[in-house]
Amino acid sequence: MARFTDMALAIVDLERRQQQMLKDQGRFMFTPADRGMHEPEKLACIIAEVGEVSEHVLKRVHLHNEKGSMEDSDLITELSQVAALSVAWMELLLEEEVKRDLLEEEVKREEAVISASDPIDDATGQGRR
Repeated sequence: MARFTDMALAIVDLERRQQQMLKDQGRFMFTPADRGMHEPEKLACIIAEVGEVSEHVLKRVHLHNEKGSMEDSDLITELSQVAALSVAWMELLLEEEVKRDLLEEEVKREEAVISASDPIDDATGQGRR
């Protein structure tokens, strides 16, 4: 199973790189990893791809063994696009979370420096100055 998981993740990684390449070529302005794309737009992109997955599944069911039936590779492509868009969005959220954590750590360090330079009187809870 791990081998197939690794294969699936590699396909998603390739699709994610393809998104970035298309953006770099000017085919579209943003990926979900960009702050310039708003969350409703990100969600709409993912839902559009889920719709394509749905279309492929329905065609597979109704066109089984007929000309135009969907191959597994077509469905894999569509699923990888859903996953890659989701990963792109997660990248931005993780980046923002890390920045928030770093900022919180910096604030705590500064507060510790301030507190060390202005000891508090235990009896009054006020600074001693």
